[in-house]
Amino acid sequence: CDDILRTWLGLDALVLVRIQQPAVAVTIDTRGGHEMRITPGVATEEPALTLTLTADSFHDIYTGRLNVFSAVADRKIKTDGNAALLMKTAWTLPQAIQIYREHCAAAGLPEQEREAPRPQAPEAPASSDGDRVDRLRERFLFGQKEVCVERARYLTESYRRTEGQPAVLRQARALEHILGHISVRIEPDESLVGNVTGKPLGAGIYPEGLAGRILGELPNLARRDCNAFAIDPDDERELVENVLPYWRGKTIEDRAREVWSPEVTANFEKLAPFILTEIGGIGHMLINHQRVLERGLLAVVDEAGEKRRAAKDEARRDFYEAAEIAGRAVIAWANRYADEAQRQADTATDSRRDELLAIAEACRRVPAEPPRTFQEALQSVLFMHYATQIESWESAISLGRIDQFLYPAFGADMEAGRLSRDGALELLACFYIKLSHSIPLFDADVSVAFSGMSNFANTVIGGVDSDGNDATNELSYLMLEAMQRVRTPQPNFGVRLHKEAPREFRDAIVQAVADGIGNLQLFGDEGVTASMTNRGVSLRDARDYGMVGCVEQAVPGKSFTASDAGLLNLPLCLELALNKGRGRLFSDQLGLPTADPRSFTCIEDVIGAYRAQVEQLVGQMVEGAEGLAQAHAERRPVPLASSLTDDCLEQGLDLTAGGARYNFTGIQGV
Repeated sequence: CDDILRTWLGLDALVLVRIQQPAVAVTIDTRGGHEMRITPGVATEEPALTLTLTADSFHDIYTGRLNVFSAVADRKIKTDGNAALLMKTAWTLPQAIQIYREHCAAAGLPEQEREAPRPQAPEAPASSDGDRVDRLRERFLFGQKEVCVERARYLTESYRRTEGQPAVLRQARALEHILGHISVRIEPDESLVGNVTGKPLGAGIYPEGLAGRILGELPNLARRDCNAFAIDPDDERELVENVLPYWRGKTIEDRAREVWSPEVTANFEKLAPFILTEIGGIGHMLINHQRVLERGLLAVVDEAGEKRRAAKDEARRDFYEAAEIAGRAVIAWANRYADEAQRQADTATDSRRDELLAIAEACRRVPAEPPRTFQEALQSVLFMHYATQIESWESAISLGRIDQFLYPAFGADMEAGRLSRDGALELLACFYIKLSHSIPLFDADVSVAFSGMSNFANTVIGGVDSDGNDATNELSYLMLEAMQRVRTPQPNFGVRLHKEAPREFRDAIVQAVADGIGNLQLFGDEGVTASMTNRGVSLRDARDYGMVGCVEQAVPGKSFTASDAGLLNLPLCLELALNKGRGRLFSDQLGLPTADPRSFTCIEDVIGAYRAQVEQLVGQMVEGAEGLAQAHAERRPVPLASSLTDDCLEQGLDLTAGGARYNFTGIQGV
């Protein structure tokens, strides 16, 4: 209730709500920011915002069947005035509904709508049904998705203890605390282990980013139509009472707002001109998995230690120390999984006991040391992938050219007779299923745009090597075949093609497309390589490109692209050009007051007005992205990912401070 009141008082405005059929009007006055006055009827003064909707739409919102953002977009809620005021308060609606229901119950009023029972996930198939891959896939598809509070809990505990320390050390110590305490689970049939959360199918909470926006929705998460999650009542209480209150005023968005101009802040809140995705986190990176596979993470830690001892200034010493702490934390976390595998092996049957002992041996080995087998190589990649997701943000942290950096371990196993083709296929299928266990938790508004259960981790097969020769190998075909079998939401599966790609490889890709793999992506090497060299990337590095998230190109282990940092609404720019800078959905002034379209005499007049609107909003979006980049550098460095990206260790600079060899910010026009 305090959060709702605080939010509404922050509007400092007069708002009129009109409900039609039957006709009802309510005026909400929070001007002055000290008191919230709600009165029936229409105020004599002009409101800053008028909302008009039918009683049916109001009921659908009240019962959780209609999302506010969708209702505005579909004109079920008509707005007149400053629609940003609605967007500021929409997140409080589920919490307000819960409070209103409790008030009605206490007053003995009849219930308007009984709460829907929390959904129960279908029971997973018995472990005797099908083979290992079938059982793991069925558990993933039909298991109960849950909110996991553990990352948020341990991050907050650590941050409370490290107040006043340098941000890069706070981040490293927070990662160490999380990985040292988050639950480790090894589920039946798993041959590859690890997770981003402490639940079998869990969504983590990132309170330093977007988590505050989910606060009001917690009571209804299990009942919403899109991306429903169960949440334990004790976990919900912990988030509301202990975790999220700590982060008020401390989030990335809070810091960015301190440096944004009023114009950028105003348009950001309207959610119409542009979306700045990095308020949640950056993610969107390709770390150097090949370095860990070839040298082991312990060698990276040792290198950071040597550079720390030689560093002359305190900031660089702090960075190197943070890299050491983060790397050792991942190694210790892997050993916790080794301990759990050993514990389960002590009571397991013969066949499963052997598997668990192999898991324990692998987790003692990787990622600290180079892998000796294909299974260990996959396990190393999983640990590093999950750890960077926990450190930064889950979204679009991608894997790169997996058929290239995994081939040495695969080839050695096949040549030595330690691995069969079927065994490799099974491991790859299990690998894809494990990647899909990283599940995002978005608020209802974001879920409308990003529905589904994918964090957009991208992998790429095929393409050319750094000398321009075809790099397709046996593993490329096996990875495609494994995806054809499991068809999991993750990874986004990229295929690099070029003029000299083998005919049989192209045929296999065409067949996969015909078979209906929905997340298969095709990229032309010649075009992508040219676009990257045009932006200053060396030819050899450009030929080694991977994909981040959806379709964003990057050099694995050498770049910090910050891709998908913003989404610019290009159709809106045309709408503004034809309406003197005003939107039809949001009636207040969004863009430049360009000329009355009735005065246009030719298409060049339309194009000129359109360009003016684009330039205005692009400038504001750039300022917004720069403010978020500054906020991340100041409050949320990523020492683990930095230690695995050229040239961060060489320069003693975090990724967020410009330490990577290639630095870009990627904006999308949509």
